[in-house]
Amino acid sequence: MTKKIFSICMLNTLVLLFSSQSKAQTEPPRVTAVEPSSTVTTPGAKVTVVGADFPPDAIVYFGGLQARQITFVNGSALQAITPYLRPGNYKIDIKSGETIIHSDVGFIALPAQVDSKLDQAEDLVAKKQINTAISLFTNIATTNTDYDVRAYAHYRAGQLYLVQGDYWAAGGEAGLIFDEKASMGVQSCWQYRVLSNEITYSVSQSNDHDTDLGVADWAVKWDITENPEPRFWRALMNARFGKMDQAKADLKFALAAEPNNPTYRALAAYMAVLAGDKAQLDAFRGQQVADARALALLGQAAYISGDQNGAQAWWSAEGKVGVWQAKLNCGAGAKHVNYDQTRIGTALLAECAAVAPDSLAKQARKLLAGLSNR
Repeated sequence: MTKKIFSICMLNTLVLLFSSQSKAQTEPPRVTAVEPSSTVTTPGAKVTVVGADFPPDAIVYFGGLQARQITFVNGSALQAITPYLRPGNYKIDIKSGETIIHSDVGFIALPAQVDSKLDQAEDLVAKKQINTAISLFTNIATTNTDYDVRAYAHYRAGQLYLVQGDYWAAGGEAGLIFDEKASMGVQSCWQYRVLSNEITYSVSQSNDHDTDLGVADWAVKWDITENPEPRFWRALMNARFGKMDQAKADLKFALAAEPNNPTYRALAAYMAVLAGDKAQLDAFRGQQVADARALALLGQAAYISGDQNGAQAWWSAEGKVGVWQAKLNCGAGAKHVNYDQTRIGTALLAECAAVAPDSLAKQARKLLAGLSNR
């Protein structure tokens, strides 16, 4: 009898032990605090992320930017060196393998000395003194000792060059973002990657279009914030290169996040036209659209559907917003023509001919004329 009772007790103990071990193994990591909760982040500050069930491979992110360095202390503590962050509030997230744990624990990046100079540049942008702002950003990008700060300054200069329509200068700045001395915070920033991808797609005339699809994939894979913009960009690339299943999946993701975003809705209409359905494009008639990307896509969709008057109307509205998108699309159009993707390429070139400044517009018209004479 005693043996039987002992066996039952041992069995119950083993069951409880196994259950507790299984629970511990399956319990997701939790973040409960970060110490200190605020500090200057350049040239990188050491903080401790506190929580529970941290695995040894845990990666720490500040607002989606990976820490410069992570040290596993134990299951309740991780030490991290912050990436450079502009002043503001950021959430702490953890990644282990393919699992991403979003937390509500906040971290405050305090202003550093360089932030006052960056603020000066942003004030110049607000006052439309773009060239002076670019000069200040590029000065920071070439002199600051923190390469994460340099990356941010190159990014802002690249954005401003892009809006001006100078995509070659924008491409130069975008290429300098990913200096080998920059931290993983730079590598994991989706904004940096999407800017670089947009310019590479439009400027590069490589015959290997898998490159454009590959870098679009990386923008999504590196992002842990689940922002819809990298998905929008990948959806557009895949739609233009004929990979519609992936494009539809990414478009669904983007629209679920921002169902009223005019650019995402315009992409839906564009993709539907590529599949032979004009209903979504027709639904835009009479609507006021003020987004350059949306107007560009709507014009291209109308052009592909055979409605050239409708295309010109959308592009006329685009020209009033800005010409940067049309200037970029000239290079992209030539690329797709080289790939024998004529209806994609001609729509992009027609947009450029309608919206871009004379020099590029003439180039686009010449390419279109050559196509019509084939």
